[in-house]
Amino acid sequence: MTGNSKKRVSETMVFTGHSTSASNAAPAKRVSVGVDVARFKSEFLSDYYLRHGVPLKARALGNVHRAAIWGSRFAPLSNKLASSKPAAG
Repeated sequence: MTGNSKKRVSETMVFTGHSTSASNAAPAKRVSVGVDVARFKSEFLSDYYLRHGVPLKARALGNVHRAAIWGSRFAPLSNKLASSKPAAG
């Protein structure tokens, strides 16, 4: 390497904040730019779901209270099946 290329590498390291040596590595600094990530994500997903439809796993998680109601109605049946011997197969 020439002296000129070393200078370019060091300038790039200063700009990106990366260090080549583990001994002098400093923790990355976080800079707040006033972006509400949660709001941005919710608005993006709202628009995406309007265009493409809501995926099954999102609908299932959104209706977990209904699954709990039906699960409690069938609890005696599921408990009986769980305690029974496996079928011969």
